[in-house]
Amino acid sequence: MSTDPIVEACVEKLFKIITNKDAGISHSVDTVRAKELFKALHKKGFALHEHHIYSLALVDGWPSEHARTLAQLAAHIGAGKRVVIKPPRNWGEPTVNQVIAEHQ
Repeated sequence: MSTDPIVEACVEKLFKIITNKDAGISHSVDTVRAKELFKALHKKGFALHEHHIYSLALVDGWPSEHARTLAQLAAHIGAGKRVVIKPPRNWGEPTVNQVIAEHQ
């Protein structure tokens, strides 16, 4: 089963901006970016499958515990559950819009 190309491209953009894979999203700025990205994808109706996000992170070289944390966050947001984004970076929605435009 493959991921949606939009979701995959967005997650790859997240991976490019997070420079320390060994720390995953433990830095607050990286956590906010991940939350914003997943929230924007969910808002636009894209499915966020935990196992797909986990696999993408592993392929990108993330340690399994950090890949799992990222995937669980995606699944949490994908299920419509609330997250607090402090302080907002205004990165997620513009990134998703850019990726969608690139795929048209």
